[in-house]
Amino acid sequence: MTERESPPITNRRTFLKAAAALAAALPLLKAKEVKGSTSSGEGGVRYSILYDSAACIGCNACHVACKTRRGFPIRGMVERELSPVNWVFVSRAPSGGQLQTPPFVRHSCMHCGDAMCQLVCPVEAIRKWNGLVYIDQSRCIGCAYCVEACPYGVPRKNEGPSWGDWAPHGVSRKCDGCYAFVQEGKIPACVEVCPADALRFGTRDEMVAEAQRRVSENPNLWIYGLNEFGGLGVIYIFPKGFDPVREGVFPEPSEGYRPSVSRGPIALGLAAVGGLALMGAVKAKARGEGGE
Repeated sequence: MTERESPPITNRRTFLKAAAALAAALPLLKAKEVKGSTSSGEGGVRYSILYDSAACIGCNACHVACKTRRGFPIRGMVERELSPVNWVFVSRAPSGGQLQTPPFVRHSCMHCGDAMCQLVCPVEAIRKWNGLVYIDQSRCIGCAYCVEACPYGVPRKNEGPSWGDWAPHGVSRKCDGCYAFVQEGKIPACVEVCPADALRFGTRDEMVAEAQRRVSENPNLWIYGLNEFGGLGVIYIFPKGFDPVREGVFPEPSEGYRPSVSRGPIALGLAAVGGLALMGAVKAKARGEGGE
């Protein structure tokens, strides 16, 4: 059994007791509300990436740079599917709408202002630093709630081998906006290597202003991401005539979507089960060290 694997709860009576205790405690627990707008980061700064589809040449230098910085495997050809070790890539949209040639589209984490992945995580493993959404792998219990909740289908649980510290086995992984590198004064790897000025990085206000400037200079362009899901942390510029929602590339925000949700009984129950599993692992380790 690896360190990340949780031992099964073998004692049904223990499990039922824990569930009963949880049910009794729920009325006493005040559900914690998580709002993306309140966790933009230190000093109220929110960073964002600008992606200009009209400027993108589809070279996927961003894809290679991301993998290189993290030490992920580069398998020769561009991997056109997100995975625990593939956090960003560019491909043409499957259809161009009113355009004769489908535009390029960047696929990666959107760093939503109201991040659904963060809202559903029962152990607060998904956090924000200055608007950049990241997964704290030391807290992730591998429940994959974020995988199911993300409207853009971004997080992936690593069911395969570990790839160093950036993609351990058994946890969910995704683009984190290179937040740890930004803290050191660097910029995201994808932005750093883009040869076509299709990617920019800065505060969200700066990126929105740059997007608006580009659109004002070219009336055939429009902006996506200003308001979706609390305002995206990746601002897109697309040619007019192409709608990523209508073409099925991006989701349409649900009518039932709320900018904030409470951690309810399901999330609390999962956290309790995760806690039991963790206690079981600790006890098992103690028994092993004690020679039992």
